[in-house]
Amino acid sequence: MSNSGWIYDESEFRVTVDVKDNGTGALIATANYIDGPADFTNTYEAEPTQAQIVATKTLLGWNYDEIPFEFTLYDKETLTPLQTAKNVNGSIIFDPITYDQPGDYTYIIKETQSAMGGWTLDTSVYNVIVTVIDDLEGSLIATVTYPDGTLAFENSYLAIDGPAIITGTKRTTGKNLVEGQFTFGLFDSDDNLLQSTTNIADGTFTFDPISYTAEAVDTYYIKELSASGNGWTVDPTIFTAIVTIVDDREGILVVTVDYPDGDISFINTYTTETVDLVLNAIKLTKGAPLVAGVFKFGLFDESYDLLLTAFNDASGNVTFPKLTYHTTGTFNYIIKEMTPPGKGWTSDQNEFPVHVSINKEAGRLIAGVTYPKGTPTFCNIYKPCHKPCHHQHDKCRPCRCRASTCYTYCVLECICYLPKCTCCCCPRNCNADCCQNKEQSLWCSRPHS
Repeated sequence: MSNSGWIYDESEFRVTVDVKDNGTGALIATANYIDGPADFTNTYEAEPTQAQIVATKTLLGWNYDEIPFEFTLYDKETLTPLQTAKNVNGSIIFDPITYDQPGDYTYIIKETQSAMGGWTLDTSVYNVIVTVIDDLEGSLIATVTYPDGTLAFENSYLAIDGPAIITGTKRTTGKNLVEGQFTFGLFDSDDNLLQSTTNIADGTFTFDPISYTAEAVDTYYIKELSASGNGWTVDPTIFTAIVTIVDDREGILVVTVDYPDGDISFINTYTTETVDLVLNAIKLTKGAPLVAGVFKFGLFDESYDLLLTAFNDASGNVTFPKLTYHTTGTFNYIIKEMTPPGKGWTSDQNEFPVHVSINKEAGRLIAGVTYPKGTPTFCNIYKPCHKPCHHQHDKCRPCRCRASTCYTYCVLECICYLPKCTCCCCPRNCNADCCQNKEQSLWCSRPHS
């Protein structure tokens, strides 16, 4: 039977005792050990113990299911591999180690996973010490210490950049293509211009590579940025490119570019044919007859930049110089009068929009014009200036006249309805009800006594 680590000797020894009377009044006892001397030996033996070594594993840059990596536990003295373990749910747990003797046991742990695409493996080497002591009550006690701190391995994943390259072609009819002649834009789904490029001599154009570091699906739009003109009609088509980025989980981003509208191909047309267009307006007056060349008008673009000017003729017709168009398209203008008011005239402040549409029919350019607010018609009103009116005005500043004058007044002069304060200085010898300052053509009110 054992108790607190002791194993008791269960041997049994037979003993006979021979008792005799020695004849002198005494009994003599003699022990006889049949099985030999009765020697008992007890043995002490502590119960074995176990220790378990654990570590942690973190996967950086990885958003998918956990990947198991291999780790090995070595005897530090002999570098003999003892066992391997793999991470599960971020933990690395080695099998328990059994100890039946007290002492210090030293180990090292390191990652022994072979190289994997896209992964940078942790090269750390951690020390582990297991101390086993006997509590002298039949038990061995194991304590695990980590001199280098918690065993924390980190592996990082980074897929190789997968650039997306979007390309297209430019073709022309009517004239040969020149390198760098046309410009194209790459737009995101919010219609923001991301980059632009031009064609090379063979008509192809390529945007700068678009870098990706993770899976994605993006939609881009490709438009021609060049404007029609000088005989060229640019292709207004908008093409779509869908870029799909897939991580192959082995360190490579696989790029696919799809063109749902078909290959990107813009076709521009050149023609030497032109069409001319003359824009007109009408000038009317009230209060005075119309005179040729008196009123000036301007043709402006949508940004209010002046393009052309014209004057009225005696009949009120306003004819702008001709506009020449080389290509199809829509063009918007504004006609307004540029003559300032004055000399009795009130200018017409209206602005008339003009919409010009150039189309091609049967190979010919056809010009059409519409006036959304009707034919541009301007009417100026003339009101003649009356004889200056003079009234004493107490809000004018005091007059400062020469000493030779006897009466000074501040008057409000109304010329063509524009008020103006001025002074009236009457000569000292003025006895009439009113006096006239001929130099200023001003009438003086009758002076007060």
